[in-house]
Amino acid sequence: GVIYTDGLVGVKQDYFKAFEWYLKGASQGNLASQNNLGTMYCNGQGVKQDYVEAREWWLQAASQGHPASHNNLARMYKFGLGVKEDPVKAQEWRQSYFQELQRLENQQAECAFIQSSSNLTGSLRSLSASVNDPSLSQGLEEALTVLTELTELSTPSDFRSRWPVALKELTRLKKTIHIHGRKK
Repeated sequence: GVIYTDGLVGVKQDYFKAFEWYLKGASQGNLASQNNLGTMYCNGQGVKQDYVEAREWWLQAASQGHPASHNNLARMYKFGLGVKEDPVKAQEWRQSYFQELQRLENQQAECAFIQSSSNLTGSLRSLSASVNDPSLSQGLEEALTVLTELTELSTPSDFRSRWPVALKELTRLKKTIHIHGRKK
């Protein structure tokens, strides 16, 4: 839909085709498509302008956590687009927009941490398997245990409280591994 909305990659801008593609995506639960349909109805792009329909699509996407839909609903109430102007509702939707952005940011940070931890865990496993020194291998296994507990058993709030302890333990293990590695 975006390709037709914006006329990208050599495709001629065509709001009617964009609308068709957004409708397909929205009917399959795609939040961005639901939000974009709301925008097309609001602006009368590829379809007759209909604020009621725009609001319905934005509500549907917003109820599933799509931040831009929250912001669009805030503007709708701020400027009275198809609804009675309501600064209180506009502010509520604006606040929920920022909350959704924060939620997404937290999810992205958590995913990045899990991916990094997974990569580090894989590297430690490979290193541990290739080490012949039993004490060094034991230190690597202990580091793996700390990382595993931290990533697999912790909720985000547990992670924040347990991270300083885990970091201290990993630092201790790093020193131990470094000392044993030098003896060779």
